[in-house]
Amino acid sequence: MLLHDHKNDKSIVVVIFVTISHLLVAESLHSIIKMMYLNLQNLSFVSCKNPSNSNDAFRNEK
Repeated sequence: MLLHDHKNDKSIVVVIFVTISHLLVAESLHSIIKMMYLNLQNLSFVSCKNPSNSNDAFRNEK
């Protein structure tokens, strides 16, 4: 009985560990994809903008 309980405890710990690691991996993947998506948006936004407009905005800020 004691051995059986010990085995169950181990399996529960393994399940919890696997679940947490899966969540961490999913979270990191999600953040990486989000960062890449935002970077792509920024790049396309900058390329679509007029260079003269961005220079004017920079001058206005000063």
